[in-house]
Formats: sequence, structure tokens, C-alpha cells
Amino acid sequence: MKIRILAFTCLFLAARTFGAIGLQHYTFDGPGVVDSVGAADGSLINGAAVVSGLLTLDGIDDYVQFSQNLIPSSGSFSVSFFAQQLSLQTSHREIISQGFSGSTGFYVGHDPSRIIRVGDSWINTGVAYPNDGLTHHFAVTSDASETRLYIDGSLADSTGPITIAGSGTATRLGRQYDPNAEFFHGTVDDLRIFGGTLSSSEVASLAAIPEPSSLPLLVLLLTPLFLRSLSRVR
Repeated sequence: MKIRILAFTCLFLAARTFGAIGLQHYTFDGPGVVDSVGAADGSLINGAAVVSGLLTLDGIDDYVQFSQNLIPSSGSFSVSFFAQQLSLQTSHREIISQGFSGSTGFYVGHDPSRIIRVGDSWINTGVAYPNDGLTHHFAVTSDASETRLYIDGSLADSTGPITIAGSGTATRLGRQYDPNAEFFHGTVDDLRIFGGTLSSSEVASLAAIPEPSSLPLLVLLLTPLFLRSLSRVR
């Protein structure tokens, strides 16, 4: 069912043009961590696995390692993904990370108080990580004037521009950069990295994957729009 939902969602999202350039996209529908936009595939480390269309992480020692930095260290960028935390972790945990400590490391995770952190430049967002154990959508957009954190398609908080190192540990999923551990226990899905900032409406569209029960109605509503778009092309 997840594949059908994602396929329909991809068709729906393909009908619109994003203002930002898609650099990487990971759906986790294949046997590994495969970049469907570029060529930046990841390696599964210590038992990290792709199961039923999700990256699964045990929170003990497994993670995904890339061979390069995926988050641009200069210019604007956006990061978007779904994550579900499978246990109530009460120490530093990171879903994605890159770089090194010292005011330039980038990561999205939480501290022991479960306050979301967005890198060393925004180490305390004041936004609590959800405690309900459900899947949530997270997005970070950053440009020369502002950095924004979205949860489930809604703006949660914002701050000034942040600095990201161009060196250090290459991008990881489910673990902090060296020498820290900070393993995330949960799943990750539909990870997208953009060069440029997504608008609030674009973030909302990425967060709005249809539920199975809503698909027949959504198809019924969108089919006339799709047919009209085809008629215009003719």
C-alpha cells in the first residue's frame, strides 16, 4: 500500500514545479539507500536496513553513511523528510547530520530535554520533538535572511541564517558526526534535499501524503483536473 500511495503522491507532486532545485531524493523503496535524482547513494552501516519502504534504525549502533556532504555549505537549501521515533529517547539524538562541532555542524535531532536542534547555529529551537510515537514530517529551509523549521507542514519556529561547514564528517542518517554517537531509534522516509528554499506551501505539499482511505476521493477530485490539463496540451 505504501508504494501505491507514494507513487500517486509523486504523480501529484510532479504536476507542480518547485522553486528550489532537487539535489537528492531517497524513497527507500529499493534494496538500499538509492538517490533517485542524483548519484549520491548511501551505505547501510551496522545493520541499518530498508524494510517495507522505510529506512529502519535501531538507535544503538546503525546508521547510513554517505561519501559526500549533501547539504550545501553555501547558498540557500531545504531538507525535508518523514521520521517516526520508535522509543522515547532522552539523550542527544540526530536524524540527519553533517560536518563537525564548533558552531558550523548541521543536524536535525533533539537534546536530552527533547527540544529539536537544527545544527550548532540553532541549537535550541524551543520546539519540542513530538512524543506520540507517530510519523511526522520535518523540514528545514534556510537562506541569507532566515532559517525556518516546519513540522507536519506548519511553521514551528524561525531564526536568522545558519552557517554550515564544508568539511568534517560527510552526511549521515540516524547518527551524529564523529566522534559523537547520538543514534536515532526509528524510521525515516522520503528524504529530499534541495538547493534553494521551499515556500511554506511547497513544504505543506510535501508533508501531505494521502492516507489510504482518502485516496479514492482524492483520485475522483483530481481526475477532472488532470483531464483538463491534458486537453490544454493538445
